[in-house]
Amino acid sequence: MRIAVQVDGFDDALRRLERFGQDVEKRQVRSLRAGGNVLRDGMRAEVPVSEIDHKHIKDDIKVRQTPKKDRSIPNAVSFDIGPGKETAWRAKFVHNGYVAKNGRFVRGNPFAVRAYRLKRVAINQAVMNEMRKGARS
Repeated sequence: MRIAVQVDGFDDALRRLERFGQDVEKRQVRSLRAGGNVLRDGMRAEVPVSEIDHKHIKDDIKVRQTPKKDRSIPNAVSFDIGPGKETAWRAKFVHNGYVAKNGRFVRGNPFAVRAYRLKRVAINQAVMNEMRKGARS
């Protein structure tokens, strides 16, 4: 599951950094990671937690830079925010829902989409604040 985020004013901030001679790629990675951290915190707040004693999805949500071979747009920086390998299989069922053994559909709890909707403005602000830091220095 991937969510694409469009940040308002991002292209203008990149042009401003290029004009000041800043290292645009490093600043871009830092700013997108800051936005990813905001989304990660939102996902941690929205994911349901069971009382079973095992590693919970909430504790396994990470922000990782997407490997170059897996990027949907070549030469564009992107991040994957979500559960790690240990809990990803369980998160898929929690998020999308599943059909139980008795044939009844168990409705999913789309915590990632809900977190994105709630944190959209905060993500944009975090990204732009990090870009502005680069423009000031």
